[in-house]
Amino acid sequence: MRSSCLCIGLLAALAACRKPESVCPEPPSAGAGWPCDTHADCIPLPAPPLGGDWNWQVEENFVGHAVFNPNSGNEILIERVAYGSNWTNSQLYSYNLSSEVLQLVFQGPLSGSKSSWGTSGWIAFTQASAPNWNIWKVKANGDSLTQLTFNGNSFRPLWSPDGTQIGYETGALGPPQYNMQNIRMTSSGTPIDTLWNTGAFAGQAVWALPNRTFNVFAWVYSCHWEGNPSTDLIYQLPDSIMQNGLPKGAAYLPGSHSMIWSHLTGLYRTDLTSGATERLLATCNSSYFMDLDYSPHTGKLLAVRRRESTPDGVILNIENDVMLMNPDGSCPQVIQIPWPG
Repeated sequence: MRSSCLCIGLLAALAACRKPESVCPEPPSAGAGWPCDTHADCIPLPAPPLGGDWNWQVEENFVGHAVFNPNSGNEILIERVAYGSNWTNSQLYSYNLSSEVLQLVFQGPLSGSKSSWGTSGWIAFTQASAPNWNIWKVKANGDSLTQLTFNGNSFRPLWSPDGTQIGYETGALGPPQYNMQNIRMTSSGTPIDTLWNTGAFAGQAVWALPNRTFNVFAWVYSCHWEGNPSTDLIYQLPDSIMQNGLPKGAAYLPGSHSMIWSHLTGLYRTDLTSGATERLLATCNSSYFMDLDYSPHTGKLLAVRRRESTPDGVILNIENDVMLMNPDGSCPQVIQIPWPG
């Protein structure tokens, strides 16, 4: 069986307003004017070598994750693994889409879990000095690096909308699995409360409202921090989606109170009030989207587009592109990052 990223996303059903399409393998760079609603065929990968798995080959300037600056749709945060899979030499960069200025924020061992940029200007991330993987924060200009957790095995920080609190996941890395807790703390690292085994911050989650997060795993649900610490099931992903793996990303659209989520099979939208779900765009295992984020300032969706190919049937080549697109998946454009030499 081929390896897969542990990510998360939402929903299935055919699109009511648009015919599902396949993602174009080679969209042009941002600004190149690729016609909207035009996509080339997505050719699925063949099965891996009999009795084994692929030998992975990752591009040198490998992009792990990307998120918007919540205060500006013109700036993004990018995690770069400079030497492919060697996470010990990872970097966090801020990149201004207008000025094309790339600025190093942090360099060191990152865990590979998505970082979070808060409205307060601080960036929270997981530093992977195993076995003591902990949550840290740093200002967007690289100043004031501060450790927030000290218990180890703490991952996936998530800033609250007002930038005063952080939710994160903590627990054992190895067997038994799913022995996880979800903790909420202040921006300075003081614990506030705990929710047990809800998966509220596992993989792909967004903290969309002051007291509630929305998460996508094998279902779409909301988790209440304040008042009633419970989860509300909104949508159960059908077997037709789950048999192709877990979702890969999620983003909240406040105007429509809906969630956009991604999967190997496509880009989906779920109405968080009714649970109605539609597929916006069809993809496949050779080209799909991960790490979604939405900017209300520009109305654009940010995504990492993964492309996988195997010219010889043994080596699996993996490339990640940072992309901007409309929330319905139309008009995708690749962002060309001017990496230092």
